[in-house]
Parts: sequence; structure tokens; C-alpha cells
Amino acid sequence: DAYLDLVGALDYVEEQFSPETMIVWGSSYSASLALILAAEHPEEIDAALSFSPGEYFLYNDQRVEDYAAQITQPVFITSAKHEENSWRGIADRISSAGCLFFVPEEGGVHGSSALLEQTPNHAEYWSAVEQFLSSLRAE
Repeated sequence: DAYLDLVGALDYVEEQFSPETMIVWGSSYSASLALILAAEHPEEIDAALSFSPGEYFLYNDQRVEDYAAQITQPVFITSAKHEENSWRGIADRISSAGCLFFVPEEGGVHGSSALLEQTPNHAEYWSAVEQFLSSLRAE
């Protein structure tokens, strides 16, 4: 049900603001939804950031990795170190240029909470995010 809200938000932002660049960002199950949104809206979405995606659900009887194979935009994926196996199959299906799949040296936390100051290695995550976003500006 949340996916339809994302489509509605995408439509609203496009109609109201006509952004030059559209980047979607998701955390946990919404990280998986962001990847599906990118796959289904390649003309509107320029890039996706996905923190701790996984195969949490089927959408239209397809796995997230099935949608990942359709992604044409640059994608950033990360998670806690111990969660890599939850998303590596998804990342392996993405063949678009400019992707960055980041696994922290140690530990980490689930989702976008990795960026919070109280996360011990938050600077490592921020560095990876900034590297990804900088590569988008270079294109």
C-alpha cells in the first residue's frame, strides 16, 4: 500500500516543482520500494539511494531483484555490515552505470540511521553518500 503513496508523492513533486534532478531515498522496506520506483519511473527519477533494502515483500508477484534488473539509473546501496547478504542479490541485478554499493569496514546499523552522529562509523557512511552524490554532479 505504501508504494502507491510514493507514486503519488513523485507525481506531486513533478507537477508542483518540476525539479531538474529527482533522487529517491529509502530506508529499510522503503529502500526496496525506492528501487522499485526507480525501475518503474526511469524518465522521472535520476538516481536512488537505498539503505538496507531486502526482499521484504513481493510487489505485483515480483521480487525486488526482478525490478532491480530493470533499473537504468545510478544506485547507491548500503546497510550494516552483517546485512550485506540481504541486498547483495538485488545489487547484483543492477547493471546501470554509476552505482556504488557500500559495505562499512565494521558494524554499522540498519537503514538511514547509519548517518546519525550517534552511529560510531557515521562518517564512513557520509563519505560514501557524498562520493555517490558527487559522481551524479559530474555526469
